[in-house]
Amino acid sequence: MTEQIEGLDELAEKLASMGAKVGGRNLSKAARFATTPLVTAARRRVPQSNEGHRLYTGEWVAPAYTKRKGIKKRVKLSRDKTRVWSDVGVTDKAYYSTQFVERGTSKQPAQPWLVPAFDATKDQVLDRMKSRLKKLVEDAAR
Repeated sequence: MTEQIEGLDELAEKLASMGAKVGGRNLSKAARFATTPLVTAARRRVPQSNEGHRLYTGEWVAPAYTKRKGIKKRVKLSRDKTRVWSDVGVTDKAYYSTQFVERGTSKQPAQPWLVPAFDATKDQVLDRMKSRLKKLVEDAAR
């Protein structure tokens, strides 16, 4: 799922005028700030077992492993520091939460939690991105 913010030409010009390093740093900060509600919503929605289990690595984990440690966000900046990507998903050790729980299996019905969390927060994430980016650009311009 990808969302793109349109109509921010003026902000983009201001970012470019600040130089790649400062503009890129501000893009990354804004993306990290913006995706926080999505991570929070995903943690609230992920189904959890009342029992611990073994991971594919053999490691024993307590109930609610995905909720506590398995959901992460990652922000990537393009080489020219003019575009930013933010991924919210599960760690390698918690892949089962999306593979088997979100999508379901032949023996277990799907229990979607990540896609509904995205759908519920995408407008908020975009608004937070716009407002934080605007603030960071104004602060850097001073």
